[in-house]
Amino acid sequence: YIKTPTRHDLSKLGELMTKGNKGTWAGKRLAKGGTISGSVLLIEHADGTPEEIFFDDAYFKEIANKEFQNEDGTKTTLGERYNELEKKLTNAKSKNSIEKLEKEKSEILKYAQPHIGRLLLQNDLHVGSYSTPGRPSNPDTITSSQLAAIQTYGVTGFQMSLMSEVPHGELGFRSYDSKRETATNDDITHLTDSTNLMRRVKTLEKTMRRKGASLGEIIETTQFYIQEYEEGKPAFLPEDQLNMVDNLVVPANIDLMENGVPLFVGTGNHWMGKRENQSESTVMMGRFEKKYQEQQLLLTGQGTAGQSFSFDYIKVPSLDGKGIDLAFSHKFWHGSTEIDQIPNQLVRARSPATYAVGADRHHPGAIAQQGKMAVLDMGKQLTIPYAKMIGKPASLNGTMTMGYGMEGELILSSRYFANPVIDKISGWNYKSGVLQKARSLIVEAMKDDSLQREMRKISWAAEKFSKKIKI
Repeated sequence: YIKTPTRHDLSKLGELMTKGNKGTWAGKRLAKGGTISGSVLLIEHADGTPEEIFFDDAYFKEIANKEFQNEDGTKTTLGERYNELEKKLTNAKSKNSIEKLEKEKSEILKYAQPHIGRLLLQNDLHVGSYSTPGRPSNPDTITSSQLAAIQTYGVTGFQMSLMSEVPHGELGFRSYDSKRETATNDDITHLTDSTNLMRRVKTLEKTMRRKGASLGEIIETTQFYIQEYEEGKPAFLPEDQLNMVDNLVVPANIDLMENGVPLFVGTGNHWMGKRENQSESTVMMGRFEKKYQEQQLLLTGQGTAGQSFSFDYIKVPSLDGKGIDLAFSHKFWHGSTEIDQIPNQLVRARSPATYAVGADRHHPGAIAQQGKMAVLDMGKQLTIPYAKMIGKPASLNGTMTMGYGMEGELILSSRYFANPVIDKISGWNYKSGVLQKARSLIVEAMKDDSLQREMRKISWAAEKFSKKIKI
């Protein structure tokens, strides 16, 4: 979701409203949406990842009024000096004067450049959930999207990382269980049946040999086929989910913490729905060495009891060392657009936080409203049963990063490392072609085998019938 703010000059609009001009749409939006207005810059990076950056109008005014010292020692505002240079460039004739003015203009822009801090968001990983055939697996999505984000900014390029709902939590398997999530990782039988899987693997191998495939092609195809089956199976045991977390999630976060990037661990509602009543944050922090807690690199908060709509306050790093307030919750209030109630909840709770990070909805987005700026993290789970249960629409999958003003600048950035980009990294485009070919060969062989069995039955019946006639 991209919910763009108004572009009105709020101070002028406020003056008009105090004089009685309150019936305009702009005035109504101001009364409803709070004192925030600005511009949204949409960037498509060279790697294909989109990024949205919101600049509050107050930030532009702050830059324009920033004091700047000229070469002659006199002082002026940045806005005045920049406008003066623009006028001089218009009238400049010689190449040297144009180059000199352009250089000074670049220096001013560099001086005005914001300091954007980055947060790596790791919410709704749902490690241990199932995925259906024909889609990338949950492990593929987690590892490839995190790799894309971390390689883009580097292990020292983040100020902090936020995490919640990492293991999938309790899975139901009884017919009356509301959490029932049937394993549909076999697109032919729709069952978790290893015996039939191996029969099909043997069928695939025989068919490929008969068609003249090389040993390397056979190994690769059967490996991909078994991998899709195995990684698509749900992990019903919580301890199995945590073992998967150790392989998929822990190593990257150790690298980040070893390079000074703190990790804040929250709690998702899925894990807390388990009958054992364990705190996800406590369990997750136990996956790392104690030294990270002692060095204040592994953090958690008071609101991680897994209750919906509770949130923690976090101080994210700032240039002055005082930190900037950020509210973090796995599950904020949500409305028709999933994201629009986050600022409303913060305002009603009289929260001092300027920024907020939420998750749970599996839909990425950003919002600037009522004086608050918030992002909603995207999910990593490929197949969501609630899409069928409650008609929830499907969404993108991957890793998201958030940017904020480290010097108090009213800026919000959200960048998405999602399916089109991460599919290239995981090799899904190639793998899916191999899997399609494997399935067509298996189905073809099964049909041939079925027809041969029917022919044998008919031949046997005909033979028995002819013997009876002779008697």
